[in-house]
Amino acid sequence: MGNVAVTLALAEQHHCRALKEACVEFLSSPGNLKAAMATDGFEHLKATFRLGVGLNSTE
Repeated sequence: MGNVAVTLALAEQHHCRALKEACVEFLSSPGNLKAAMATDGFEHLKATFRLGVGLNSTE
């Protein structure tokens, strides 16, 4: 699960829109998002991009 967060960070850094959209689509599943949020990769993503509240919440 941590790989999707790292991949999303790299897609953003390298302006790879299709890969970014695929990661966001994968994370749109509540189960996938919850699992990804528990990883170090997601912590890195938050630290790197300071994500808004919408992605930091499972509600």
